Amino acid sequence: MDATASAKKANKPVKVFSFQDVAVSVFANEHVVEGKKATFYNLAATKSYRKGGKYMRTHSFAATDVSNLCFAFQQAAEYVRNLQFLNPEAGK
Repeated sequence: MDATASAKKANKPVKVFSFQDVAVSVFANEHVVEGKKATFYNLAATKSYRKGGKYMRTHSFAATDVSNLCFAFQQAAEYVRNLQFLNPEAGK
């Protein structure tokens, strides 16, 4: 796999948790640490909205989005915990 293909693969989330108009994406990043391959997980949140008939995304949230964000983050966190339970070396 060349560097370009590897970069494209790294940018795709392994799972997305959506609730109403917010979504939390889980990204897996593999690195070599002390000679061993380790997987680190990162989360990113987005909000969808319509502008001029087109769907757009933002990383800014209103105070009214907090409960929806919390719900999506809780689902994502549980998913990551389960991944780390199946692979205890992940994220170390």
